[in-house]
Amino acid sequence: MACIDCSRWRAAPGWWRTFNPACLECGGRYLWAIQRLKVDGEQKRERLRAALKVWTDLGHDEKQLRALAQRNWLKGG
Repeated sequence: MACIDCSRWRAAPGWWRTFNPACLECGGRYLWAIQRLKVDGEQKRERLRAALKVWTDLGHDEKQLRALAQRNWLKGG
């Protein structure tokens, strides 16, 4: 189930940039946002690893996070 941040993002995807660590969907959106950054590959990988660690330390499943990020990436947001 999506949180209030996810609901707001759906209403205004280009504007809403808040991610709730308690929400699995926010984690997927956050990873997707990092993938879109215009930084070199190693910096991007480090940021993705750090974000994955935060979300997995809070009990979220890494495979689900990656799948949500991939789904967002494939559909463009």
